[in-house]
Amino acid sequence: MLSEIERGAKMPTVLVLDRVAGALGSSVAQLLDGHRSESAVVIRADDQRVEVEDGWTWRLLSPALPDRSTQVVRVVAPPNCDGPEFPAHAAGSREWLALEHGRLRITVGSEVVELEAGDAVSFVGDLVHRISNPGDDEAMYFLVIDYSAP
Repeated sequence: MLSEIERGAKMPTVLVLDRVAGALGSSVAQLLDGHRSESAVVIRADDQRVEVEDGWTWRLLSPALPDRSTQVVRVVAPPNCDGPEFPAHAAGSREWLALEHGRLRITVGSEVVELEAGDAVSFVGDLVHRISNPGDDEAMYFLVIDYSAP
């Protein structure tokens, strides 16, 4: 699969990118973006990496920075839809989610959390997890992922 991606024969899904990054001890941001060392890094809207899969849209808002393993993502989830099941990230990783509008169901391991617009949650990233939109309307949320161990 990696060889086919390298040759441009296949386009990886968000889930595949996440798995490759995890296997390399990296983040999706670090895989997709060159390292930056400026004191202020601006990523213009037209230059932000956007991935679309099964109606879900992930917009990577954070640049890859040296010695940083945090990424910020803006996600739009279609109504009545389950997102991909993400494998466990590195031990000690953590995620923060702020729901701007809509409804979400977050499953982390065997725990299920329901969110309404304006709610926020933090959860461990080192368990299998899935984010779903059980509502009849589109949901939009911001996700911060910290892959570094405490």
